[in-house]
Amino acid sequence: PNQMVPVYSTLVGYPSYEGASIQTSPTTVFASTRRWVTESAAAGRKWVVANDEQGSANTGVVPDADDFFHSEIRRNVLWGNLMAGGAGVEYYFGYQYSNSDLTCQDWRSRDRMWTYSK
Repeated sequence: PNQMVPVYSTLVGYPSYEGASIQTSPTTVFASTRRWVTESAAAGRKWVVANDEQGSANTGVVPDADDFFHSEIRRNVLWGNLMAGGAGVEYYFGYQYSNSDLTCQDWRSRDRMWTYSK
């Protein structure tokens, strides 16, 4: 996230670069997505901009048992990206919780998030 501006700024308008999947905190998804969609379009090659690995490495999208409604992720990440002209999200499961990115054997642990994302 700290290198987003210096790296992506050099790629805006590059003829064979078509998009980015940004990693940022939930509260900055909208602004970051909007920035790269807008800047790339202004440079003549609009990017596909998605969001992934939202939040800190230890949390991400927590299990339904820990956050049944996933309000922050829905509002700031899913809708933040889509309303800014983004292409969507790839959810990250933080390592602090059961069924993390490294250990998930039961995708039903985030079943409500999948339902909310339809």
